[in-house]
Amino acid sequence: MALTDSLSMALLDTLIKKDIQDALESEPSLESHNINIKVENGIITLTGSVENYYEKFLAEETVKNIEGVKGVIEEVQVYLGEDHQRSDEDITTAALRIIEWDSSLPRNKITVTVEQGTVTLSGEVEWKYQRERAYQNVRYLYGVKNIVNAINLRLPTLIRPEHVSHRILTEFLRSASFDARNIKVGTQGDKVILIGIVRSWDEYEEARRAALTVPGVKEVDTDQLSIKV
Repeated sequence: MALTDSLSMALLDTLIKKDIQDALESEPSLESHNINIKVENGIITLTGSVENYYEKFLAEETVKNIEGVKGVIEEVQVYLGEDHQRSDEDITTAALRIIEWDSSLPRNKITVTVEQGTVTLSGEVEWKYQRERAYQNVRYLYGVKNIVNAINLRLPTLIRPEHVSHRILTEFLRSASFDARNIKVGTQGDKVILIGIVRSWDEYEEARRAALTVPGVKEVDTDQLSIKV
């Protein structure tokens, strides 16, 4: 029985790897073909290299959306081609400009530092989506090798657990991509705990993102949220 289970898992890993290869090859914005894929019990390890940070991000996001994927270990390195080389000063100027021009972000609240292509975002914002928005803006810039998002979230003084739970479930029900009835919501201070079963990694991420849109939520615990393959 154990041998049969082992063979079944090996076959499933082979099918998942093929799906990942097909997805990466068909992604129009992913031009690099130096990405290596290892699959073991549904856990994906990506190694190799790409020519810009956005491709690194895109490769990971593409893999997460493949059915059967339980987790992703992303170890892809960014080796900039000649056309993508930028000085730290140029990257800093571009990052500050794109953040300043984004009307959804607070003015003069986010600081950018760059060292050898690694961008560090710091400062304080009121909403979780603003923290993620700043990261999203910077990840498209030429010359970026890595991003450290150290922006703090300023929390409301009072968080009512029942209000948080209601808001999260409302967000879930608005999405047709997954069934909210399979997810229970708990709260612990400014932390939300998601409990239940989802059908894919994409559904898992959607649930986590929905929880982060609730005002006052600083952390989402998904240890008890499993993916049914």
